[in-house]
Formats: sequence, structure tokens, C-alpha cells
Amino acid sequence: MRLAFVCAGWPPDTGGVETHAAGLARELAARGHELEVLCLDTHGALAEFAVRDEPAGFARVRRMGCRWRGLERIEDLVRRPQAEAVVARWLDERVPELVHVHHLTGFGTGVLQAPAARGLPVVLTLHDAWLVCPRGQRLDARGSWCARIEFERCGPCQRATWPALGRDGDAVGAAQRRSALARADLELVEHFVAPSQAVRREFEALGWSPERLCVIENGVDAAGIAAAVERARAARPAGAGDGRVHLGVLGTVQPSKGQLELARALLAAGVPGLVLDVHGALADYHGDASYAEALAELAQLDPRLRLHGAFAPSALPEVLAGLDALAVPSRWDEPYGLVAREGRAAGLFVLASARGGLRELAPRHVRFVASDDGAAWVAALREVFAGGAPPRVHAPHELRSVAALADDVERLYASTLARRGVRVASAVHSSTSGAAH
Repeated sequence: MRLAFVCAGWPPDTGGVETHAAGLARELAARGHELEVLCLDTHGALAEFAVRDEPAGFARVRRMGCRWRGLERIEDLVRRPQAEAVVARWLDERVPELVHVHHLTGFGTGVLQAPAARGLPVVLTLHDAWLVCPRGQRLDARGSWCARIEFERCGPCQRATWPALGRDGDAVGAAQRRSALARADLELVEHFVAPSQAVRREFEALGWSPERLCVIENGVDAAGIAAAVERARAARPAGAGDGRVHLGVLGTVQPSKGQLELARALLAAGVPGLVLDVHGALADYHGDASYAEALAELAQLDPRLRLHGAFAPSALPEVLAGLDALAVPSRWDEPYGLVAREGRAAGLFVLASARGGLRELAPRHVRFVASDDGAAWVAALREVFAGGAPPRVHAPHELRSVAALADDVERLYASTLARRGVRVASAVHSSTSGAAH
């Protein structure tokens, strides 16, 4: 099959979506499929909407410059005519048979019209809530979780997040128009892929058609991670440990991830020898850096909090090898929970918020804790680390593989193309689990 991926980021960009999409693309390419990728350059190398082709590997990658310039209204976040023109030219050059969208931030939902106009089916994976919440994770500008999408609340929140995008003065109306434009574009999508049952329930509750939602759980290279972490552990000099218990939390520091709340709980728990290693960039969240700054200030006051900064994906095994346990204190409904599964692949005990796709982790060697409940996290930390570091337990069979993910995705592609009268020349692998429709 000739496949086209649209994704906001792509390696060496870091992030769960990038890791998932690139891993899936690599597996599909190994099976003989042709992969084209269109992604963003947000680091300044390209002018707005300029494009650059990168050296071909397992996929041909084209980047489009994105600075979010020229935006005047909230609805401009989903309708970007120049990005739509870039996508149209790319499709005409590459001529794929199917388009798989992984994220549309920076592109806008209007780019879905280009494949539709060319008779190309579109599959879209729901990696977060960006399609219904432009902040992406249903946390408002004050850091509170939005259980429902209510335009009376969305309007002021979006205006507070992007004060420059308020030319018409009607914040509630602008939020409604953005939503209406996005929903109209999303009618062009043939299948929405939910990475977990939790995501399917979330979008069904938002009124999305169950017939167009299918659950295909993401995958992780558990065996590869386990082997790489063991090599990293073996390479450490004897006696290199400092005698303390290292609890790690991975990912960009932002309100949805809960690193600050975890740090406060760890300090309150007062477990002797327990330290928190934060591996992730201290970044602003939609222009607001106060959350990361609060964590940095706390770390300056207490040596039990150690901030290591961002790390390259290739350094993941070394990072995991330096930990005794892993925490995923998310304050939003993680669609999948890649970091938690990477930690389990490394044999680490995991403490995770009891919400979203995290709840679908195999419960052995995982302690679920109520999200945003500081007292519950204090109690869990005291219980889990009362006797020091929890034992490492390797159970890769508990984790779904990237190959199994590719089986199900491949089957979805083939059935979608078959309904369009396109014959798939290569044999589609037999899935070990099957996509739940």
C-alpha cells in the first residue's frame, strides 16, 4: 500500500505521538508498504509554510514551516488555507492510496478537504482532545479539568489562552465557530482510531458516531526496550549507585502531566532516601511558564527533587536504567500512557493516575492512585517505598507489541481500500488481537 502520514512532529522531535507514529511507520515499511510523511518544523529552520524534504529512510519525510503567524481569530486554528495548499501539492506529488492523520495542530482540520477532493480515504487517530479542545487536553487556563465541553466555558478559556485571537470580541461565538468548522471537516474522515477503550468512551460521550470509532490499542517495543535497558544497567560501574531510591517521572513539564503535584506529595511523604528524578524539558504551556517555574523553584529548595531536563529518544534506555520506579501522575485522561508502558517494559514498578488509558495497564506491578488527590499520592508513596525500592519484574508479555498494532492497522487500511475498490497486492498479516469496532 502507498500510505501517507500527517503528523505534527516527527523524530528527532520528541513526544508520545511522534514515537508512536514513527514506530508504526517503521513496522509498516518493513512489511513492504511505501510511507510518505508530512510534518511540521516549529524550530525556526523553515519560514511559515515553506517545505523541505529530508533524507529518505524507512519513510520519505517532508516538513512544513509552522510559526502560527497570521492568525487573527480562534477559528483560524482549524482553517489555514496556506497549509491546505501545501497538503494538496504534497498529495498530488506523492499520490498515496490512503492518508493516516496523527495530529492536525499547525495544519488545521481544513487540510482534510484535500484528500477528500482526490477520493482518498482518511483514517485519523485520536491521540488527544485537540479536535474538541484547542488546548489539547481539556485543562482550562486555570489548570482545571473540563468534564464537559461547554462553549460558555470554552470561550473565555480560549480568549485567555490566545488573547490576540479576539478580533470579533465574541469569545463564546468564536469557540462555537471553531467547533462547527472542525466538525464539518471531520465528516470527511472514514475511521477514527481510539488508542484505548477510554478514548472511545470519551468521544462517544461527546456525541461522536460509534460506527466510525474503532479501538486499536497502541503498541510498544517491550522486548527492545528491556534489552536496551539491561545493557545500560550492565554498563554502569559497580557501586555507581548513591544509596537512594530513585523515582522517575518522564515528559515535558506541564500542568497536564502533574510533575509539580507529585513533587509536593513526595516532599510531604518524607520517605527516607526517596528522591524524584524529573526527566523532561521545562517548557511553557500555551505561553504560560508558571507551572515549570514553580517546579524549578521547589527543586532549588530541596535536593530530593532533581531536574535533568530534556533527553533524546535514544537516551531512553539509559534514563530508565537509572530509576528504581516510575510515576505517571497525569491530571488528564491519557489516551494510552506510553511512558507507563515503557517503564513496565524496563521492569519498573509504576505508580499511575487512575484515569484514561492508564487504567488499561495490566494491574500487576502497577499502583493506581486517584488523580489530583495529594493525600492519596502521599499514602501511596509511603506504602510502595516503605521497604526501599520495589523489586524489578520483567513481564513483556503483558504489553502489546508494535507488530500487533501494525497487524490491526494494516487490516483497517486494507478493508477501507477494499470498500473503495482498491486491491491490496501484499498479504495482510493476521492480527493477534483484532480491532474492536
